[in-house]
Amino acid sequence: MKRLRIETLKSKVDAKIKWCREKVLEKYNHMITAEIRYDLSGTSRTGVCKYKGNIIRLNPFILKEYGDDYINTTVVHEFAHLVVNYIYRYKTRPHGREWKWMMRFLEAPPNRCSDYNMQTVIENTSMKVRRKVARPYLYKCVCREHQLTSNIHSKMVRGQRRSCLKCRQRITYIGMI
Repeated sequence: MKRLRIETLKSKVDAKIKWCREKVLEKYNHMITAEIRYDLSGTSRTGVCKYKGNIIRLNPFILKEYGDDYINTTVVHEFAHLVVNYIYRYKTRPHGREWKWMMRFLEAPPNRCSDYNMQTVIENTSMKVRRKVARPYLYKCVCREHQLTSNIHSKMVRGQRRSCLKCRQRITYIGMI
């Protein structure tokens, strides 16, 4: 796969946004503008849409590594969020049927998550990755065991209550790993 310069990729992003904007204008008779920022880093998010200010934040490291695939999926994904928010004003689920319909309308797969290999992104770029946080404190609920960090454990010792997101039962301390 040929890797392009970031300036070339940014112009391709602009062209894709323009194409999406014109398609939405044709159907809804409204011009949706978006400020594109290339300031995301790390491996947990490929793109973010901020409704306030119509801002789309993209990860330049992943853009550089995956190029056209990233533009045709992630960029369209985030723009679709802006359009659905404009049309329905917070009355839909983030990846609900309206968003899925908009993704199909913009000729992109309506996938919620990307499947980029982040290890290749890290190896082929100058991306810095945070070290993994130690989770030495073991807690349990009805359905499984949870490993918590020292910060959360100390809050629990001081009386904070936490529940499992899956079974909704309170978690209790078992011991250290």
